[in-house]
Amino acid sequence: MSSDLTDARWPLVEGSATPPRLRSDAKRFSRWHLANEASVAWHRKLGFIEEPDLFNAQLYLRAAKQELWRLAQLGELTESRREPLLRSSEQWQREVTRLEALLDTGDKAAAFACHRFAS
Repeated sequence: MSSDLTDARWPLVEGSATPPRLRSDAKRFSRWHLANEASVAWHRKLGFIEEPDLFNAQLYLRAAKQELWRLAQLGELTESRREPLLRSSEQWQREVTRLEALLDTGDKAAAFACHRFAS
């Protein structure tokens, strides 16, 4: 196990099982608040992967569209800012459409992570 994961900066990892990114057979679940960037970064560093979720995809889509609008209103929407936001918006629109189609078929578990992992 990498020593950077067991020092005092990572108290939740110390004493726990080997983190997912260091085990090929592990399937671990965790939760984080989407607005807590430090927590998101921490989870990603440990190898957690976000599960597909319609609510999150809709949130990411709205955030990309909002940022496009905000920068345009401020007159700060340069081509270098516009292109990545358009790509992100298009990506999240495709994901929202895909997950909505699954929901339309009645497959709540495929559309919402909370239905897949409900106890």
